[in-house]
Amino acid sequence: MVAARALKRRAGSRDPLAAYHALLEDPKLVEESAGLLTEGQRAKRLVFGERPLCVSLRPNLISAWQYAQVNAAAEGVYAALGRLERALIADGDLRRELDLEPREEELALADPGFRAASPSSRLDGFIGEDGVIRFVEYNAESPAGMAYNDELSTVFAALPVMRRFRERFKVRVVPVRGRQLSAMLRAHRSRASGPPAIAIVDWRGLPTLTEFEMFERFFESRGLDTVICAPEDLTYSRGTLRAQGRPVDLVYRRVLTSSTPRRSGPRSRSTSRGRGRSARATRRTAGRSSTWRTS
Repeated sequence: MVAARALKRRAGSRDPLAAYHALLEDPKLVEESAGLLTEGQRAKRLVFGERPLCVSLRPNLISAWQYAQVNAAAEGVYAALGRLERALIADGDLRRELDLEPREEELALADPGFRAASPSSRLDGFIGEDGVIRFVEYNAESPAGMAYNDELSTVFAALPVMRRFRERFKVRVVPVRGRQLSAMLRAHRSRASGPPAIAIVDWRGLPTLTEFEMFERFFESRGLDTVICAPEDLTYSRGTLRAQGRPVDLVYRRVLTSSTPRRSGPRSRSTSRGRGRSARATRRTAGRSSTWRTS
């Protein structure tokens, strides 16, 4: 899907991308920046399993007008997918095209208590040399990367190459984890009032644990009690969901629906409920490189 007008590159050193690449021609600057990129990721635990998230000195640089065009395109595609969602819920014949398992269909038809079944999600795409965004995939359930993105942006901001670049160009980081929290709180407010206690839920032993910990610190910095747990740590009794014995109002569900019926058994139904019939939330993000706007 095409979402932006053709890119008109500025000539010579006024082109931000050309200017950034020119800085990378300096071996000393590259060596110093690469070392700090590695050290910064190690200090912030920016790893996927044991692998560092980023091994390139090239951040995701886009112009302000491109950023606006991509946002407008994503909103249009998301609105169309919302109409498809409503059609699927209303039309059993259309829904059979998805070949859902019986328990998956039961979950799909359950009323979440808020307007969108996926209050946050991610459209994956690539901006080509012509400046056009082409979407390739819609991740409506638990995509990773937002806390990684924000922490990685702080590492890049401290690199010598980025400091040199910002001497000549105006750059703004695009933070995203605060938007995730806003989506979760909007969903929660449609069912309950007051600040929620949050459970970040996924199976144990996954390489994304470090990002869960980043979100835990972020949520708690906003005054929200947060616990990281696995589905088997959840219990539901007398209208209250508990995680490791602690009452929970809002579940940040990182568990994929496709794995829940197979792994969790009948208790998985408790993950969608909580004190005050809590909201469920998934995620929206851009991948695993920090995103910056330039002008």
